[in-house]
Amino acid sequence: PYPQVVCRFGYQSSTHPRNAITRKPYPDCVSSRLLERAARSKLPFSGIWLNKREAEIIGVSIYDFDDERCVKIEENNKSYHLYNSNITSNPEAVNNYVRLEARKNAPLDLTEELIRTRAD
Repeated sequence: PYPQVVCRFGYQSSTHPRNAITRKPYPDCVSSRLLERAARSKLPFSGIWLNKREAEIIGVSIYDFDDERCVKIEENNKSYHLYNSNITSNPEAVNNYVRLEARKNAPLDLTEELIRTRAD
């Protein structure tokens, strides 16, 4: 298992990500601070999960990008493209959760950019 970074609309688990459906609520991290927390702690973005049904509430839109399920996060007038890779083998989880990972060949160092942006 690897560390989980989530927001109040997501869930955490100390076990394998496949157990997404049974994750426990993790309410102490809110909305856009999700990415800041991940960046500052240097955790992999594969440890971030969001509830798809509530993602739009915090400004996260889910859409198709290069034939992959993606997430577009807009913050401080900048767009960050992340994508979901083999989130889980559980069909119900696939329909309700999105796993964020830094997109391959990203045009910027997402972690450093987030730290710099949030620090301004």
